[in-house]
Amino acid sequence: MRFLGLPARGARLALGFSIVLSALPLASASVAVAAPNSTNVAYVFDFGSGVSDPSFLGSNIFVNAITGSPPVGGNYTTPSGSVTKFTNVPVSTIDAGGLGAIAAFDTVMLYEVCDIGSHPNLVTALNSYLSTGLGKVVFYDGDRCDGSNGPVPNYSTFLFPFTSTNPGPRGSIQTLTNVEVESLPATITRGVAVGDGGGTDSVGDSNTFNSNTGGWCAAEQGTNALGTNGIQVGYVRTPSGGLAIYNGQDNWFTFSANAFNKKNFDNILDQPTKPDTLPCGVPVTGIKLDPISATNPVGSSHTVTATVTTSTGSPVPGVTVTFTVTSGPNAGKTGTAATNASGQATFTYSDTGGAGTDSLVATFTDSAGAVRSSNAATKVWTPATADTTPPSCALTAVIAGPPKQIQITIQDADGGLQSIEVITSDNANTLVPPFAVGTTDPVVVTATKIDQSAGAAVDLKATDLAGNVTTCDPALVTVKSGAGRATSQVVTGVSQAESRVSIYNNAPGVRQIDIKVNGKLFKATRLADGEVRTINVASGLTAGNHNRIVLTARGGSGSADVVISDIGKQTAAQHGTKHFVVEDSNAGD
Repeated sequence: MRFLGLPARGARLALGFSIVLSALPLASASVAVAAPNSTNVAYVFDFGSGVSDPSFLGSNIFVNAITGSPPVGGNYTTPSGSVTKFTNVPVSTIDAGGLGAIAAFDTVMLYEVCDIGSHPNLVTALNSYLSTGLGKVVFYDGDRCDGSNGPVPNYSTFLFPFTSTNPGPRGSIQTLTNVEVESLPATITRGVAVGDGGGTDSVGDSNTFNSNTGGWCAAEQGTNALGTNGIQVGYVRTPSGGLAIYNGQDNWFTFSANAFNKKNFDNILDQPTKPDTLPCGVPVTGIKLDPISATNPVGSSHTVTATVTTSTGSPVPGVTVTFTVTSGPNAGKTGTAATNASGQATFTYSDTGGAGTDSLVATFTDSAGAVRSSNAATKVWTPATADTTPPSCALTAVIAGPPKQIQITIQDADGGLQSIEVITSDNANTLVPPFAVGTTDPVVVTATKIDQSAGAAVDLKATDLAGNVTTCDPALVTVKSGAGRATSQVVTGVSQAESRVSIYNNAPGVRQIDIKVNGKLFKATRLADGEVRTINVASGLTAGNHNRIVLTARGGSGSADVVISDIGKQTAAQHGTKHFVVEDSNAGD
């Protein structure tokens, strides 16, 4: 690379995540038959003018790293004598045309497409191309894709996700530490040896794998300027014969076009497919961490799962995985677990650091002694929200009997119930069933009248775990008519909130009920046997707990049960300490 006054670039981490892909669509386009080497290449770029770009640091790999000038007519001949035709295919063309834009080529080469994660149609087309075995996909993203000169690539939706550390242009001189031994016709490492690369910054400035989810094989490994040792040139294949090759070495801001970069470039073009005969001599075991992100209240616990797989995607049991919270309010928490038969190990920890965002990674040491890291996962701990909502209280049934009963359903769906107390139970047996403290399930309380001819009143106090209180205090009275005589029930000590008078007419029932609220008359007329009717008497009630309601039944020769309540509409603030007094009266009021 040439410095030209550029400062050293900071480290950037490209994050990739595992996905599950469904069946991939096929385009109705002409399909190339895989050749023994690359002869017809779709050159994919998203800046500059591609293989015709004459400028250094432009979008032309030939100018920047291979020959120093654009190929005439897009044609290039490798030292083996293979002639390859390069055709510009902008990213936008694939975004619009999908697989059909690349299906006729035997190779698709992406050069410095740093924002690949922002082009879902492009990734889908590449996945389809590989999964159907149409040929090779080659990625070149070194040096430029560092987060400063270009975005950090996100390969999370690629068929074989991976992440890398990306040093950017630093001019770091390093050499290869490991090179796969291959036999012809495989050519990716043809003529390449450990120690190569020292005359350039190709290895030192290389984007270098630091995690993958399995499937990848290492062709060339080295240590970049950030100290990451891993895949710099690697490959992965699909069952149908598709072959993806990754080259993260510096092929952009180079010292100039050079023999090392050209050798790797020629080798990739000459590499055959179907079969590729590559040995995968250095299989790279992958590890992924799930879930990628999650949110929970402070003080709760969180579980992550690491999955370890071989280069062919098979689970690896018996691997010791180390989990570490690398940053956030719980930084430093760690744990280890061995993978099971499915290649999975789990780690659970509790939040003790309060609100904030934790970042976690999982690592293991492979058979070669290299530490393999997972993708990063995040955990957001949110401040607890104060529970200010009291339990709900609803009159859910009136049972004519005999004996007459009412059922009141109490529930606190937010924080759970602490207690239900029977404050008053006049002329009623009131049963609160047992329930677990903290339950968010409904609890049904049943009040049964003792003297069926007299009125009854029940006062319940429901408290949730946060201390919020609801008072439920329905009054149940029975009014009768017959023999040309009106009968009345008088209820005193009624709260202003008790605005619902619900009539449950029996069979035989009454024809009319007059409801006098502090002297104001409300009438329920033409009542049918078995009818249920609710009258809102709010306009007759005054503030406080000193209202008086007189219920008078007229017509017919039966009875009706009447419930006075505010159940279903109360709030804790509307209730004071109050209690109905029910009086019998045979005289109209």
